[in-house]
Amino acid sequence: MIRSGTSNRLHWDALTPSALILERVAAFQEGDFPFIYASYHPDAPFLQVFPQQQEYLDYAARELAGNFAILACSILAQRAPTVDETQVLLVLELLVRGERQTSLELARVRRTPQGWRFHSATRRPLESGLEAVREPGFELFEPLDEEPFF
Repeated sequence: MIRSGTSNRLHWDALTPSALILERVAAFQEGDFPFIYASYHPDAPFLQVFPQQQEYLDYAARELAGNFAILACSILAQRAPTVDETQVLLVLELLVRGERQTSLELARVRRTPQGWRFHSATRRPLESGLEAVREPGFELFEPLDEEPFF
């Protein structure tokens, strides 16, 4: 079920970058797409595609709900290249239109006056699940000049 309007999540402005990622995963699993939208950084490329929340909620209801599920998320590491940006390395187990997928992602989370917000992510598919990655590291995503995945 897709929620509309505003999220009922409280105190999320005080979340750490990794906790924000995990809260976004929980929100996706619960259909709390207003929270996901609100958790984007104002400069996120995603907001160029969906400048209005209702556009995203309509898209989520039409394309995501029932077709895309996050089964699990594991935070592997994080680093802070600057005081205002943290990069979080994570593994996502997904179910996309009935097909199980595993990906390694580098999420970029940036500080705002309201707390940490999700900026963007870059994804690498993993063919054999988490066990296929031996000591995954940030170097798999360098240089960081490619187009982000939302």
